[in-house]
Amino acid sequence: MGSVLTVAIKTQPRRAGVRGRAAALAGVLCLAALLFAGEDAMRPRVRDPATRDGLRRADAGCIGCHGGVEVMHPWKALSCTECHGGDGGATTRDRAHVRSSLPVPNDERTPPLNYDLNYRRFANPADLRVINKTCGTCHAEECVALRKSLHGTTAGHLSDGLYENGVIRSRTRRFSMFSVRDEDGTVPEHAYSSMPQIPAPTFARKDDIGSHFADLPRKSCMQCHLYSRGLGVRGRLGQDGWYRGEGCAACHVTYGRDGLSHSADASLDKLEPGHPLRHQMTTKIPTETCTRCHALDANIGMSFRGLGQLPPGVPGGPDVPGTTNVLSKGRFFINDPAICPADVHRERGMHCIDCHNSTDVMGDGNIWGVMEHAVGVECSTCHGTFTQKATFETSRGEKLDHLKWEAGEAVLTGRVTGRKHVVKQVKDVLDRRSRHYNPRAARAMTGDHARLTCYACHSAWSVNFFGFHFDRNESFDQLDIIAGRRTPGRVSTQEKIFATFRHYYLGWDSAGRIAPYMVGFSTAGTYRDKSGDVVLRQEFPRTAAGLSGMTMIHHQVHTVQPVARRCAECHSAPSVLGMGSQNFHLFRDLFITVGDAGLTVCGFDVKNPAQSRGLVNLPLPSRPLDVALLNDSISGRARYAYVPLANGTVRVVDVSDPVSPRLGVKLDVQGAEAVLVREGMLFVAAGEQGLQLYSLDAPKRPRHVARVRTQNAHRVFVDGLYAYVADGRGGLRIVDLTIPHKPAVVATVDLNGSDSAPLDTRAVLVHYTPARPVVKEKRRTVGRNIA
Repeated sequence: MGSVLTVAIKTQPRRAGVRGRAAALAGVLCLAALLFAGEDAMRPRVRDPATRDGLRRADAGCIGCHGGVEVMHPWKALSCTECHGGDGGATTRDRAHVRSSLPVPNDERTPPLNYDLNYRRFANPADLRVINKTCGTCHAEECVALRKSLHGTTAGHLSDGLYENGVIRSRTRRFSMFSVRDEDGTVPEHAYSSMPQIPAPTFARKDDIGSHFADLPRKSCMQCHLYSRGLGVRGRLGQDGWYRGEGCAACHVTYGRDGLSHSADASLDKLEPGHPLRHQMTTKIPTETCTRCHALDANIGMSFRGLGQLPPGVPGGPDVPGTTNVLSKGRFFINDPAICPADVHRERGMHCIDCHNSTDVMGDGNIWGVMEHAVGVECSTCHGTFTQKATFETSRGEKLDHLKWEAGEAVLTGRVTGRKHVVKQVKDVLDRRSRHYNPRAARAMTGDHARLTCYACHSAWSVNFFGFHFDRNESFDQLDIIAGRRTPGRVSTQEKIFATFRHYYLGWDSAGRIAPYMVGFSTAGTYRDKSGDVVLRQEFPRTAAGLSGMTMIHHQVHTVQPVARRCAECHSAPSVLGMGSQNFHLFRDLFITVGDAGLTVCGFDVKNPAQSRGLVNLPLPSRPLDVALLNDSISGRARYAYVPLANGTVRVVDVSDPVSPRLGVKLDVQGAEAVLVREGMLFVAAGEQGLQLYSLDAPKRPRHVARVRTQNAHRVFVDGLYAYVADGRGGLRIVDLTIPHKPAVVATVDLNGSDSAPLDTRAVLVHYTPARPVVKEKRRTVGRNIA
């Protein structure tokens, strides 16, 4: 453990394209299947092995047992032993095969860089530990870059959560699967000269959820890198959808969903999962290979294909419409174009590698910490900009050789299918003289929108996965994948709550453009001690600087459709603009109620809600009518409760210590009926005294800032910059809060319409209904606020 991977790279021209980079990758797994043959000597079958499909006479022993095996490397003749080692002329298994000198782990553990290299080469010549002797003899530059790439280091996944949970102080500090250095002398901006291996947890503070999170990456997040075969290790049943190769073979050798072999190799066990489809390499890498890893949660591999995770407990399968009909990765998925249509590029028959070139996938020779710096392809690479047609060059200046100009049209030739696709140019869409002119697009694609990413408008839907919760239970132990031994504490990420396809948020990305945002890999955590008792339940993360670790990230969600979002979906939706939403409420182990007995703090029974019980009661001087809570912005737990009483007052209650609530100051608000806390303000619906506004800059002593005169305010709901007041006989009042200390009624709604009966509006609730794509009709529904 703790080995340092030192990589050097010579400056020389790079060949663009996945095809060129993979041309001479070694013949993977040609002899590995023999590991499962019997121990007795095996004689070669009668045949002439001199030249069969490019194989050499040196393979006579191999072909004798593996009759019918496919040629792994069709671009250049290579013998089995050039890739695997061993003795290709031997006629017995023991003489032909390389024997292991150390125990062979048959689980997900990741052995160190120097672990039994001769045997690892024999088992898989594409293993990154040995490719300098196999693939790297022809593809040295690519192999060096691959080990420094994000697929080799998985730096982003390993490091973000450590910062969010306060384990490390700097967000720019990054860790790798193995320690790695870049010694080619060139370290661009945002790149790293080195990365250390992710450290083992210390559990310095058992009462700090961050201490327990540090155990998660090494036990539950270590399968997503090229030094591992993931969960679908050979021989393990029930991992449909997870089976894949390791190292170069992870991409260049295709596996079936069930991991069963369809090879003509006569000696191979066709019923044992964990084998590639055939003993063949490919540069035509299908999307399904990418999604062996890029799947689950809010992953782009799901969104691109039009799939989504079902909430826990929701049925799916062949008898449930709108879901997949076969298990993959142990579950069924939403598969309903009315909810989550596939990306238009997927619909047109394109694959991941039609956009992402080899340096996006295999690295460019630098050590990057996050995806935004490692990926060079952008929408404008193929489609151009408002003012210029595409150059077919990535942000690194690499030319995409599968894009050409033909008769004035940009044409992409699919790298997997060979099909040709006309690529519309944005400039043509805005040009009245072009056959691609679109007047609706021309009205939107103006200088006012020049700083938006293309997918800010053209993402048809955006998944957000609330509930990426982890649980660490010290009454069990679990394999530390790097250390290779079991250590105390079983960690899991199965406390999932729900996914939504409706919430949409925008913000600034790292390049200064407006892009979609989604919930990051932020994790609320639960810790159970050695007895299995819950000590910390769904605690929110806190950074070392004392900030909230519940983060959001800008994201290319890969749900592009030609029909863009409507104006109102962004400009009239406060949640899109980062102002939050009242449509989402969450509580954990405690909740607060009011009634004739006063204010009661209750314990919530997660498994049996009906058995929740009151824990402590605080008598109040008069009958309470409502309650609103001010929550801590980091922990999410309640700090103060504001309770309107029947005697014409509002009482402040300190609930920061929930087992000992304390009565605070009294606000004289005659007619107070209902309260609401929003954006640092306390709103009081006070009957004939109208809507009263208080600042909560000092939450113990709210300060009155404004009054809105109404007829008989009963309830209030605030959404973004507007308050909606149920005003009794005055109907529904809409109040502009742009300047909080100068609120103004901007609209009154007569809820009775043509009915002449007296108005009596008692309650109000506002819900934003987002638009959704209707792909077959090439339109979007209308997003709107419903009150």
